[in-house]
Amino acid sequence: MRILGLVLVFCILFIPENHAQVKELSFDRIVLELPHKQMDTINQIQQKSIDSIFGMAAVDLMEFERVLGYKLSGQLHLRLIQSAPEYQSALQQHPIWLERYQSQYMAVSSNHFPIFVGATFDQIRVQLRYVIAYYTLNEFLNGSSIRQKMTQSGYHHFPSWLSQGFCAYWSNGWNIRAKDEFDYFQNKGAFPSPNQIEPMSAQTYGLSLIHI
Repeated sequence: MRILGLVLVFCILFIPENHAQVKELSFDRIVLELPHKQMDTINQIQQKSIDSIFGMAAVDLMEFERVLGYKLSGQLHLRLIQSAPEYQSALQQHPIWLERYQSQYMAVSSNHFPIFVGATFDQIRVQLRYVIAYYTLNEFLNGSSIRQKMTQSGYHHFPSWLSQGFCAYWSNGWNIRAKDEFDYFQNKGAFPSPNQIEPMSAQTYGLSLIHI
């Protein structure tokens, strides 16, 4: 089924039962995944936000590709989650969080990312921009296939604090909250040297250097 509106073309697909059924809405390289078990609340989101989320993601992806000088090869899947506990559970199992928590490269191959939509418009925008930067930068550095990711050596010499800081800066810039986080980690001695950064402080450290 196609719905034409502001040049948006939605394709409604269904993932098989063994893939935690979701309804998919796709436009170009952006795919929104709507979990069936949340369809009652998602229906409310659809009426108010789906077009906005598609629009933001498409514009932000093109902007980041222009900045990086690289075009993402495949689609980016964004699973819209209304429940905060469910979002936290999905995030904590995802490489985008595990890389920050462990401060090591996870050779991510998944192009599916959880997005918490029980938030403000600006907060959703920050999530979208970080995910877009994270996934596009990862593919730019390591290639799009598992074989390419396992044979590339460049990323292993690319500090996690630098990639995380870059994504954080592009998604939300430097602000009072970022400064407060930096002061907190600095006061607890989390930055002894660029080669000895506490995992959870790496993003803040990289953000502070890029900001300078």
